[in-house]
Amino acid sequence: LAARGWPGSAQRRLGGWLLRFGGGDTKRANSVLVAGTLDRPLGDAIEAVRDAYEAEGLRPTAQISFPLTGPTDPATDVDAELARRGWELVEPSVTYVADLRRLPALTPGPAPEVRTSWRDAPSPEWSALADADRRGPAKDVLTAASARYLLLTGADDGRPVARARLAIVDDWGGVSDVVVAPALRRRGLGRAAMDAVVVEARRLGLRFGYLQVVQANRAAVGLYAAGGWRPHHRYHYRVAPARG
Repeated sequence: LAARGWPGSAQRRLGGWLLRFGGGDTKRANSVLVAGTLDRPLGDAIEAVRDAYEAEGLRPTAQISFPLTGPTDPATDVDAELARRGWELVEPSVTYVADLRRLPALTPGPAPEVRTSWRDAPSPEWSALADADRRGPAKDVLTAASARYLLLTGADDGRPVARARLAIVDDWGGVSDVVVAPALRRRGLGRAAMDAVVVEARRLGLRFGYLQVVQANRAAVGLYAAGGWRPHHRYHYRVAPARG
């Protein structure tokens, strides 16, 4: 589901594995999703992945998922082999899920000092509201899946203050790109954006939601947990070393 909500601008299959390409914008759109049965030996598959990404000028990257607890996942065999080959582990993350029908009751909009608007494509104002230390994903990566785009603006000055993206995958809503203007953080705007996302998802008839967050982002983890979202599984990336 998450891969369908953020597919990159091009995809290619390697047996059951899914290679995603997005011009280098975000690891999710530029990594191989390790899932399903291979059509060749593991070592050959890893080399095919390296060749495919290097041909596009991209650092070979694998996304590998695991259960939160319990028995060993089959992906650990792949992870162990990548580690043996020197692929670096980066960005341990968690996927959260929620039954949107059972989340706490929400008002139909955020705080009175903020206005809510939704569009079917990212506006220039939406795209410009990125973290100060990075640019936002490219438009072709964002729009590769059906989605709605939230922009919160100040009620008085119309200045963009927060944004979010709601991917539509069957009866699931995938929440991503929740960004609050750096100068306005810790004022409840993240919660206002999440409330607006849930209201819109319900309006669209979506029943469930998912989102992905880097474990180290404690502020985001706290926001989602307080809103009733619960961890479902964990994942991390492995990034290939430069060829010697």
